[in-house]
Amino acid sequence: MSTELSTPQVTLGPDRRADMREVYFIRAKTLGLIKIGIANRAADRLQSLQTMSPDALEILGVLQCSKIGIVEQQMHQRFKHLRLHGEWFQPGEDLLAFIAEKAQPAKSKTRLSLLDRRLKAQERRLKAKIRMERRIAESQARWAKSDARLERTNHHD
Repeated sequence: MSTELSTPQVTLGPDRRADMREVYFIRAKTLGLIKIGIANRAADRLQSLQTMSPDALEILGVLQCSKIGIVEQQMHQRFKHLRLHGEWFQPGEDLLAFIAEKAQPAKSKTRLSLLDRRLKAQERRLKAKIRMERRIAESQARWAKSDARLERTNHHD
C-alpha cells in the first residue's frame, strides 16, 4: 500500500454540500501534539475537545472532501511513524509541511453560529419583553377606563 497522499479534489454542487466533512489537524499548544481526526465541522470538534483538554488547542487546518474516512486512514498511515497515541501525532517536519502545503484554514462557522444563536435568543427575549410590556400597558389602559367609568357613576349618584 502506498503511503503517498494527494490532496482530495472535491467538486461542490448544491446537492454535495451535505456530504462534505473535514479531516482536521488540531494542535495542543503547550505539548505541540497534533490530532488528526474527522468531523462535520472542525471548529465544533475543537470546542468539544477543548472542554476535555488541559492544554489550549488550536486548529492548524482542514481538508474537505466527501470520502473522509478513507482520507483520514491514509493520513494516519502516512504519518504512523509520528503516532504517539490514538489519533495524536508528534509534530514532525513532514506532518507540519503537509499541513502548511495542503490544508486550508478552518472556517469559523462555530463562532458565528454560536453568536447567531445568542443574538437570536436575545432577540426572542426582547420581543417577549415588548409583548409583555404591551400587555401590561393594555391592561393598565383598561383599568384606567374602568376606574373612569366608576368615578363617573359615583359622581352622578
